[in-house]
Amino acid sequence: MIPSEIKILLLIFILKDVFFNITSFKKIKEKKILFLIKTKPMLFFTM
Repeated sequence: MIPSEIKILLLIFILKDVFFNITSFKKIKEKKILFLIKTKPMLFFTM
């Protein structure tokens, strides 16, 4: 059994993470695409 305090802390942490991801989703998406293009060009060629 997980103590309720830890559950609450985990829930808060997850909610914060989700909120952050929603608010900066476009930026993260653009960065990920740029990162993939920069670091994984060989993947696109091999696929």
